[in-house]
Amino acid sequence: MGRWLLKTLVFLLVAAGAVWALRPLASDQYNRRLDARLVAQYARSADDMDPEAEADLLEQCRTYNLWHRSYGIADPFTRPLTDANADELLDRLEAVDDSGALCVLEIPKLGVALPVYRGVNAETLDKGAAFAEGSSLPVGGQKAHTVLAARSGKGDGRRFGRLNRLKEGDLFDIRVMNEVIHYRVDRVEECSPQRMGDINQPGDDDCCTLVARVDNGARLLVRGRITEDRLTAENDAAARVPEVALNAVLALPALAAGGLLLLLIEGIVRARGRYRLNRIKKRMNRIRRR
Repeated sequence: MGRWLLKTLVFLLVAAGAVWALRPLASDQYNRRLDARLVAQYARSADDMDPEAEADLLEQCRTYNLWHRSYGIADPFTRPLTDANADELLDRLEAVDDSGALCVLEIPKLGVALPVYRGVNAETLDKGAAFAEGSSLPVGGQKAHTVLAARSGKGDGRRFGRLNRLKEGDLFDIRVMNEVIHYRVDRVEECSPQRMGDINQPGDDDCCTLVARVDNGARLLVRGRITEDRLTAENDAAARVPEVALNAVLALPALAAGGLLLLLIEGIVRARGRYRLNRIKKRMNRIRRR
């Protein structure tokens, strides 16, 4: 009975350790399923939109981007900006989809597709990426500079958890209604929140900056400039990070450690059993000799 209880406790301990080690992976998979559902919902809503109304809204948004005051890149996690002039246009972009998504951010290399919501706060970061109000509307256009933020730290909801794998030359897209805007990464930099304004040099080209708050408190900035290039299906598959294989590799150490621990405990239990059996045999032999 004692041996069975010991094995049960060891099994529960190993199982609890495996669940703790695999929890981030399970959370990532859950978030991916949720993101995929919301992205598909946005695509259906965009398909139902009147083409003339869509073209009119895009034109008004790009006109706003051309003339609105540039606020630069402020830290969206600590210094939220607002612009009353954009409220009406943002309301109309939100009305396209029932969930209130403004657009969809797609990063083919990372296999990421995220709905983008208005304002950087806990609610929007729980659901996907967040549009930093005060930056240009996420529709492109001359002199536009859009800023999108998402979580990247350990734990739940880390949509930008692998953003540091993007390099110069990689592509990402913004899908707004039925139009896709392509960006090519031209700058990757990590800096303190106070220095974010120093690197705001977009020039006259349309660009978009992805911002992630990393574990050490710094900000990871990935800037892309508009491009006509796009990944082909073959290049997309070659560039994509093999996430399923990566998850399996990350899970192997936890499972291997659990298996080794079970074998170790089993060996100790058996050794103690043999030791006790040998002691009993010696006592029996002594009794027989007497």
